[in-house]
Amino acid sequence: MTSTPSFATVSIGGHVGETPGWLTLEATEEEKKVMKIVRSIEVRWQSGASIQKVVEFNIGENSNGSGVFSREHSLSFNRPANVPGLELDVSYATQMQIARAAQAQIDAQNRQNAINAYLDREQQRIDALNSQVRSQASSITNCTSRRGYGNTVRTTCY
Repeated sequence: MTSTPSFATVSIGGHVGETPGWLTLEATEEEKKVMKIVRSIEVRWQSGASIQKVVEFNIGENSNGSGVFSREHSLSFNRPANVPGLELDVSYATQMQIARAAQAQIDAQNRQNAINAYLDREQQRIDALNSQVRSQASSITNCTSRRGYGNTVRTTCY
């Protein structure tokens, strides 16, 4: 669902969401029989401007035969032009876009910090393993044996 301006509150049969966004509706047994959901939708902007509509959604059964009905619908709502407060709604939408962009940057930085911390821990683990291998390698003695004179074997270790 989208609205102009964005960030309006959408109410559909007890479900509440925000634009842009989506809602999941459960069809009643009767609605499943007729393959149609009919709902009243209210869209309200920050200023109090609102619109109400009755919308019909055609539904179809999933191809897996599970009896689960599903279908995506796209809805778009325009704020009524004759209601005061458009400036407030546009300002609110702009502030929300800025806030979400800032939150997205924070989330991205947090993900990067978590990745860096994991990589640091892994590097420390690898360094510790390499140190163990080096210390074990320095204690290993290599020996070479050669047949000497007669029934003797000459072994040199280093």
